[in-house]
Amino acid sequence: MYGSTRAKRGIAAAAVAAVAVPLALAGAALAASPAAAETLPSLPGGTKKAKTLVIGIDGLRFDKLRSGDAPNLKALMAGGVTASSNLYAQPFAPTVSGPGWSTIATGVWPDKHGVHDNSFAGSQYDKYPDFATRLETAQPAASTLVVGAWEPISSKIFSPKVDVRVSTDENDDLATADTAQYLSTGNPDVAFMHLDAVDGVGHNNGGSSVEYAQAVREADTRVGRVLDALRGRATYAQEDWLIMVTTDHGHTDSGGHGGDTPQERQTFVIANGGGMPAGTVRDDVRLVDIAPTVLKHEGVRIDPAWGLDGQPIDEIKADAFDALRPTLSERVDETGIPAGVKGFTHTTPQGWSIDNSAMPTGGVTEWRGWSFTTDEFFTRAEGNAQAREGNVRSRNVFAVADSDEWDDKAHAAGQFDSTLVSPAYPVEGKAKAELSYVSDYQVDGPQTGDVYVSWDGGAPKPIKSYRANTNQVERLTLDVPAGAETAQIRFRYTGTNSRFWAIDQVSLTTSGATNPGGGDPLSGNQVITTTVKNTGGLTMTVDGGTVTLPSPELTAAGDRLASSGALNTVQVTDLRTADPGWNVSGQVTDFAAAGGAGGAGFDGSALGWTPKVVRAGDGQQVTAGPPVAPAADGGVKTARTLGRAVAGHGRGTAVLGADLSLNLATTTAPGTYSATLTVTAI
Repeated sequence: MYGSTRAKRGIAAAAVAAVAVPLALAGAALAASPAAAETLPSLPGGTKKAKTLVIGIDGLRFDKLRSGDAPNLKALMAGGVTASSNLYAQPFAPTVSGPGWSTIATGVWPDKHGVHDNSFAGSQYDKYPDFATRLETAQPAASTLVVGAWEPISSKIFSPKVDVRVSTDENDDLATADTAQYLSTGNPDVAFMHLDAVDGVGHNNGGSSVEYAQAVREADTRVGRVLDALRGRATYAQEDWLIMVTTDHGHTDSGGHGGDTPQERQTFVIANGGGMPAGTVRDDVRLVDIAPTVLKHEGVRIDPAWGLDGQPIDEIKADAFDALRPTLSERVDETGIPAGVKGFTHTTPQGWSIDNSAMPTGGVTEWRGWSFTTDEFFTRAEGNAQAREGNVRSRNVFAVADSDEWDDKAHAAGQFDSTLVSPAYPVEGKAKAELSYVSDYQVDGPQTGDVYVSWDGGAPKPIKSYRANTNQVERLTLDVPAGAETAQIRFRYTGTNSRFWAIDQVSLTTSGATNPGGGDPLSGNQVITTTVKNTGGLTMTVDGGTVTLPSPELTAAGDRLASSGALNTVQVTDLRTADPGWNVSGQVTDFAAAGGAGGAGFDGSALGWTPKVVRAGDGQQVTAGPPVAPAADGGVKTARTLGRAVAGHGRGTAVLGADLSLNLATTTAPGTYSATLTVTAI
């Protein structure tokens, strides 16, 4: 917390309206606090097996956690995934609590959620809500709890859709007691607890003080009390708990935060349980990954349209640049970077190359031409005057061209001019290619950034140019020329004592068979399998990809099992000159027992869907088919429209999808069942 205002303990008005029966807090199991005997609002009972507890410890420096007396937190680290990372700094956003906790809760960076200080002016929580609100939207029966020692946690960052929001007026003992009580006697599906005292001691005594170390010990003890309550639940053995611990910023040695020092920018994520591999240390996990990790664990499908910056931790994959981390070198000319900090190389990953044929000789060694570096090294080369701390979408090792730093040492005449060249990606037989990469382009002088594609080693053709500040994930759709077999990407940067261009997570994926040029229907099948278990668990597999569904639950009528999933996306590319429009439909067969196990099968009409247009090209007029409820007039067993384009507006590429719903009788025998969904375009 930084520059906060104190607030009385309370519940947000919308949460109070949902209170039904008061829950008396029995404080005997926890540290005594006069307020611990107060009546707490009733929390709706959760029903999910998958449960999540997120613990936020305000202002906790990761280096002081590692060196401190914190057995409970270190046990969570040893039993799960631990990742340290750095925050942004000004002008992107200061290292204060408003932006920090908003980033953690929403899964997006401050340039999206809009919170840049503790006034919360400009917040866009309506567009980027917190993870508990997203869970409530997707699964209204879920039970959600937020306990915040800092009042804005419960009143501003987490929305009124959360079942219970409690503020404890900066009292960590009370926050601990409340959270433990709800875990012991209630049944939350997702809980968030915020502790504040470490931050207060950091302000008063400094991050390197004896008092700060003591505050870390006390925070660890409070975490232990909450974990004891969680593990003491009568149903704990039957539950799948994910426990995550994090912080919003660090502290200077002398005390305070909001600036750009490494100590203030320190953050971390601990993820224990929920399938997280024990004893894993990672360099590619950031604060924005907490929200999507929680949502995935709770069975919520993450819609790409949400625009989250984070990813579920188990889905974050290392790219080619990350493999360079063990080979990184210490400083050469950059004397401002501490000795022993390894963070740069000009050696390229396999298949990549750097063309420095136009680079003048000389200049700062670390930045002569494209370099591969880390945030720790790159941001220490120059303070926040160059906005390096805003390169938040890069992970682990990234590529950078930096004319400002290179120009700090004498060099031959000429400007910085270097080109980063990708491997040759295979595209044979495909109609489309999507180039995706993180691009942080910052300019304050003469500078250019251009992206080119070369088909089969031919002349490079420009596909994207940068002349103004840009910080985002780019996704560029390319038309693959007929007969092309490979595509190679070039990133060329020129500059004269300007800023930089950072590139990361480069990938090129292909889709769509080469257009046959005819008007005959195109057809493809998706195999759908579903498993009904004795426990009610259900798994749906679509076209080789598995969609894990929440356990079926009885509907209000009490006579059905229901679950849901998502159809693999269907891409439609129409290059016909006449542009007659097109229609895509789908039809599923009956479900049969796989391998003779289970029952005799069930009717395909049990499957329904809600079609949607995931993406349409410029000028296309594409509409989704109407929703079809399970068993209504035959469900999707009857041919149903997935999407259509009107004549004169169908040329281009569109991507269709559908949310699937399955509705079964409770008498359905345990077993694995499969059906085939045929998608036809005409």
